[in-house]
Amino acid sequence: MSEELQLDINLERDFLLKNSDDEDIKFNLELKPNSDFFSYNNSIQSHIILLLDSSSSMETSINKYNKYTKKDAVIDAAKGLIDNGLKPGDLVSVITYNSQAVILNRGKEVSDNKDEIKSSINTIKDHTGGTNFEKAMIAAENVSDNNNCHIIFLTDGQSTRGDDNEALRISEKLAEEGVTINALGIDNNSFNFMRSLTEPSNGYTESIKENKREEIVNKVNQSFQEFSSKASNSVIRNVFMDLKIPAGYRDLEIYQITPEMRNYQSKINEMNDGKRVISINCGNLVLGHKNSYVLAMYVDTSSDDNILLSEVRISYSLPSQNRNNIIENRSVHLNLTDDESQSKYNNFVTELYQEAQFLKMYEDVKNCKDQDDIDGAIKRLQAMINKAEKLGKINIAEKYKKSLDKIKENNNITTEELNAISETITVSQEYGRGRVLVEDSNVEDDAIGGV
Repeated sequence: MSEELQLDINLERDFLLKNSDDEDIKFNLELKPNSDFFSYNNSIQSHIILLLDSSSSMETSINKYNKYTKKDAVIDAAKGLIDNGLKPGDLVSVITYNSQAVILNRGKEVSDNKDEIKSSINTIKDHTGGTNFEKAMIAAENVSDNNNCHIIFLTDGQSTRGDDNEALRISEKLAEEGVTINALGIDNNSFNFMRSLTEPSNGYTESIKENKREEIVNKVNQSFQEFSSKASNSVIRNVFMDLKIPAGYRDLEIYQITPEMRNYQSKINEMNDGKRVISINCGNLVLGHKNSYVLAMYVDTSSDDNILLSEVRISYSLPSQNRNNIIENRSVHLNLTDDESQSKYNNFVTELYQEAQFLKMYEDVKNCKDQDDIDGAIKRLQAMINKAEKLGKINIAEKYKKSLDKIKENNNITTEELNAISETITVSQEYGRGRVLVEDSNVEDDAIGGV
């Protein structure tokens, strides 16, 4: 690997038995910037696009005791970001959307235009209407550029206008152009849609559930600050990883663990020669953090001394050095032995895979909902409860039980319940992404996923 990019390989077992059938293989890949290389090379200008919901539901008071609304909280948090969360030279665009989308500010440099940008944010209170994600994404596409562009998409509900599929198509197109989309929901039930919106660029998804003025402002501001900080420290950009798995391996699974749990089964493509190729848009690599992946598969071993698990090809850009389309190649091998006692287990990899299974089980629940198979969904959710209890995730198991009780009571799986389960599963503890920000800190401490 190059001096700027670090790829670590962790095998669940360091040896497999020769001439053995159905050997179970798991391994972990970790991509991260080399902190020594970037200690003096990480000043990256960013273009932050604030894509802020101003629909009528945003005018709802945070609680019954005052008239301070969700829209007020977002305006205050956005102005706080302009005052304290960006570097000199960073650019800011502000778009508000409801039934339509209005560009309030386009690509202004924050250091010279703070008052103007904050004034444009203040005008959000004058906008209202329905909710049109398609119009929002069209406007964001219009102002986006190649200047380390990061969209912060904020909403408090589901769309009531436009075509959500078109919004997702635009997110895919922007991801191909190197634009990152992060999503933040306020007391809403659009978590799964937001996950779909952030997936192409491997952005972050977060949901805030609060009913206190100070808490919701602080947590929206915290999310804005973290999103912008990650943008500034995205020292390796436009990272794409291709994995080529040799023929002969069976039951292949691949999951992203961090920055946010994702199942990449749909990215596995089988070639005519029996090989499988997996192409992943890793997004940007953030200084001080890593992208982590776990793969699992079965194979019949031979009498050779080692086997090839995967060829790895990584392409990326270094904006600090104006270098683009850098290519790195690596291969992953596993040794074979006649003496099974030589094999030692790395529990770290085993635990990553166990965590990822919750996402797979949740997707089974979702498929049952799509097929109106309530009994099947109940059975799979009970299995998730059992697994959480076995792993000591008691708070998580309790949340699943609440969802299970509601499903049994109503004999139906609502979008709200699916979102509640998904919010818990997709969390990444290292980043704190994909989580629900609430007052109960035990929820975060017990969250499933991440390393």
